[in-house]
Amino acid sequence: EGLDDAVREEAEQAGGAGRGLTLAWMLTRSAKVLMALGHRRSTNQYHGFYPTLVEESLRAFYLSKLGVSMWGGMKQAAKDMWRPGGGDTPYAGSFFLDRLAAYRADHPDLEVSLVGHSAGSIAISHLLEAASRRHRELVFNSVAFLAPALETETFHDTVVARPERYTQFRMFTMADSDEQADHLLGRLYTRSLLYLVSGLFEPVLCAPLTGMMRFVEGERYAADRKLKGAQYFLKRENRLVLARNDWAAQPPGFRCGALTHAAFDDNDPATSESLASFIGQA
Repeated sequence: EGLDDAVREEAEQAGGAGRGLTLAWMLTRSAKVLMALGHRRSTNQYHGFYPTLVEESLRAFYLSKLGVSMWGGMKQAAKDMWRPGGGDTPYAGSFFLDRLAAYRADHPDLEVSLVGHSAGSIAISHLLEAASRRHRELVFNSVAFLAPALETETFHDTVVARPERYTQFRMFTMADSDEQADHLLGRLYTRSLLYLVSGLFEPVLCAPLTGMMRFVEGERYAADRKLKGAQYFLKRENRLVLARNDWAAQPPGFRCGALTHAAFDDNDPATSESLASFIGQA
């Protein structure tokens, strides 16, 4: 409904409600796309000409609103699931966390590790936050993120700033060159899922995502205190593993052959082996 109202309002301004989407409206939208391209290129928010053109075209013609709404809903659900309360029907995450804490208290030798791929990292980050507030005695063995679609600010606040919640952390992701070569929608969109989320679905344009190396590398993004803190954290203590073709030549625990976003979720044997080694060494 909000989309229809926005289109109707601009159509009326451009050429009258009775004529619908007029040529003047289309030209206005197209001009805004070109202006946005120039702005993003000059402000380090450029994803390459064609991917940025696709993103800004979808935004200009209001087609991004559905994606923003759906992605925002997923993130909110990943956060709300850990809320306390709920009466006779407690939130699923909160129910799990309370039962885990109770079981761990009865079995102190139990080791619990957390592994999250893509949006799964969002749920884990809020789990760590909830544990900090309600079960401070609960410390996790290992935390591993695979190509996380988690906003860097949230990563900083829930993972980087809470090292007492886990023994060790490691992230497996792709180099930026491989991220750009991962064509999510073939010729329709020639960048990875994380590029699309960052450029189109987040409320902040080109929002820094933890799993995108373009935000981990380079000083041009380090002006933000939390982003700089996340960069510092990831580059130390063997916390970062990049997918590569010659993964077999890497030491155990640092092998990753997932060269597309989906490959991390498709039981890439190198990544699975590394996860087992990483979790077993703590």
